[in-house]
Amino acid sequence: MERALAQMTLPEKIGQMLLIGTHHKELRPSMERLLQRYHFGALIYFDWNMDSPAQVAHYSAQLQGARGSRLPLFIAIDEEGGRVARMKHALPAPPSQQQLGRTGKPELAEQSAFDISGKLLAMGINLNFAPVADVGTGNTRYFSADPQQAADFVQAAARGYTRAGMLYTLKHFPGLGRGVVDTHVAGSRVPATRAELDACDLVPFRRMIATGADDCLIMVSHLTFPALDEGHPSSMSHAVMTELLRQELGFDGLIVTDDMGMGAIASHYEIGDAAVQAVQAGADIVLTVKKYANMVRAHEALLDAVRTGKLTEARIDESVRRILRVKLAYLAEQ
Repeated sequence: MERALAQMTLPEKIGQMLLIGTHHKELRPSMERLLQRYHFGALIYFDWNMDSPAQVAHYSAQLQGARGSRLPLFIAIDEEGGRVARMKHALPAPPSQQQLGRTGKPELAEQSAFDISGKLLAMGINLNFAPVADVGTGNTRYFSADPQQAADFVQAAARGYTRAGMLYTLKHFPGLGRGVVDTHVAGSRVPATRAELDACDLVPFRRMIATGADDCLIMVSHLTFPALDEGHPSSMSHAVMTELLRQELGFDGLIVTDDMGMGAIASHYEIGDAAVQAVQAGADIVLTVKKYANMVRAHEALLDAVRTGKLTEARIDESVRRILRVKLAYLAEQ
């Protein structure tokens, strides 16, 4: 791993720390140029990228072939089940997490995760942004409003992904269950006490970390929790990502932000500043998935932050080591 790190340029390292989107269903010169010039290390698919399993598999192979790094790409998707699932016309959606939770049988969550993983891996998708570890979100995107039961189902789903060889993501730390505003649209402050968070929202995350789930990713939300950090959304909070998630809970896997193009962030921060603040706070991978100009700006801002001393290259190396650890262990053959 250290040898691989030593062979990377600073722009290559920063590219590995950005997860971007693509506008098309096949490789276009514009995307090939972005990959080659900025060395982006991860992409995500949405419905507009997906017509059929065969088409997606071909596109994944094209993207892996065009990457601007010797490291394979993370190719991600949000395939939670229920209403949050992609390409439903050709890939039947898994049951929603709420539907699975109501059965009272965690083994069904394990089987569902295992089953969908095989279909995703066959399309060249190697990272799922699931399961949702939030407790009682008020919609179908959660297993249970009971924190211990939610943790049981999250843990079972994780076993299914691991058994299938699929990388998975726990989201949305420290929990969206108390949020009353959609962070796609606007930010929100959650007036929960630290004791309330410990007793409820943090339970599934704490359980997974305690059982050694350092090879998964944890996605951090854009909600602001004054009990943890009065002045910053979680995705830009040193108190949340470094002090709580890293130091207190002991998580040593990859921390990824939710999409920085969401209204909760984009309405208040310039994308370059947001990317820099997220990395300063402890994020390993920053999402910016809609506008190519924002992807470039985030890369340039992080590069400039190192060159001007706002970030050290040692801080960049810390995140890239984690990325290398996962890619070399799980994606080496891609």
